[in-house]
Amino acid sequence: MQRAEAKLWRAAELAEYISPAKNGTFGATQAHPPPGLKAIPAAGIYKLKRDGRFKYRLVIRGYHMEAGRDFNETFAPVPSTTTLRQCCSL
Repeated sequence: MQRAEAKLWRAAELAEYISPAKNGTFGATQAHPPPGLKAIPAAGIYKLKRDGRFKYRLVIRGYHMEAGRDFNETFAPVPSTTTLRQCCSL
């Protein structure tokens, strides 16, 4: 963070940090995971948008997750044909 835009990148980080609390997305967080579990690593992604905005997002490194320990099942919402027919016939 020694570039001239360091303050703008820091503002983008703070906006990302504050956003879930402002939207009421997450509840209380724990400082440490429960005994027997370890935290899943995360990475920060910095991106300069075409319109000149500085964006930052925190992503979880999902490839470190193990089935049965970190999650039990996966779910991908797939619309049924009836839903598509009703939605698109308007």
